[in-house]
Amino acid sequence: MSEWHTNNRILLLDYMRVVTAFLVIFGHLYDPTPDNYVRMFIYQFHMPLFFVVSGMLHRAKPVGYLAKRLLWPVVIFVWFYYLLCYPLYHCGIWQGATQTQQLPFLPFIGATCKDLMLYFIDCKGWGPSWFIIALFYVKLMTIGADALTADCKQRIPSQKRSINRLWRGCQVFMMLIPVGIGFFIVSQYGRWQGYPTWRNVGYLANALMAWPYYQIGRLFAPCLGQYVVRWKAKSKNLVVALLCCAVVCLLVALNGGTSMFAILFGHLARPWNFVCCYLSGVAGTWMLLHSCLLFPQQLGARGTRFVRLAATSLMGVVGFQYFFCEVVRHTIGLEQPYWLSFLLSLLIYAICVCLWQFCRYLHLAE
Repeated sequence: MSEWHTNNRILLLDYMRVVTAFLVIFGHLYDPTPDNYVRMFIYQFHMPLFFVVSGMLHRAKPVGYLAKRLLWPVVIFVWFYYLLCYPLYHCGIWQGATQTQQLPFLPFIGATCKDLMLYFIDCKGWGPSWFIIALFYVKLMTIGADALTADCKQRIPSQKRSINRLWRGCQVFMMLIPVGIGFFIVSQYGRWQGYPTWRNVGYLANALMAWPYYQIGRLFAPCLGQYVVRWKAKSKNLVVALLCCAVVCLLVALNGGTSMFAILFGHLARPWNFVCCYLSGVAGTWMLLHSCLLFPQQLGARGTRFVRLAATSLMGVVGFQYFFCEVVRHTIGLEQPYWLSFLLSLLIYAICVCLWQFCRYLHLAE
């Protein structure tokens, strides 16, 4: 796999992150209706893929660092959205403003702070950034699971290797204990507020759904190099990508759904909705993996810097892109041609990269 490495980075993973972020923008340009099969196809795997790749790049970090790295940017994205839309609406340019953005200035500032709090608790507000909050939960769950596993290893004698392997296999269940307690607390809060039992309080339900994808990435990361070596032939990669694409299309026809969370409440009953959800996510991930294996394995200095910049700006792209997609949807419409959506997606991606790099220049983000 040495040909995929550049300055200790794996170019293949950068490809996957860039393509997936592009698909997020492309999918947000369209109307989220049940008949929009292109959008539904993209939504079957683009967020699961983010968590798989995040799992492949897992590094043990302190909780404070994770909060600064993941939660603080969400505050930046929300304030960017509210503060930029506010003058546009009051100047008559922007018609997609929320009730908060229609208030006078001082009540608007107070209501924005309230909306920000509700966003972290009741999932109201800047929806596309749910991925970042859920990733924070997933990393906390992984830290807890690793700590429990390490503690069990120390308590078990090294001679009893079979028991040791059993504890490693039970890592998921050990992790679910504190998470289950937390989910019970927030679900009770949801009931207290008058929400149904499955109210997705604090995006914890999304995190619980995303955690297996993250672990798939962690398990697959050590053997990624050998896997890539075995799939050097471009014809094989093309065949696998097409087969996985067919699987995703079949699952779209079976269950539908327009998001990782909505798939569970599609047409199929339990447990088949869970099977459909995770199978579509894994099939879509493998489809994009083998598609990216068709890309050049080595780039020039400029090309490598370009791909790396686009990949390391992933959080900014995910956070900022929805505002510009909303601008397109309110000005051009929801059914623009695919070629125009492709060009607009590239433009939005470039704008978001510049904004994110500007935030990093001002030390507002890592």
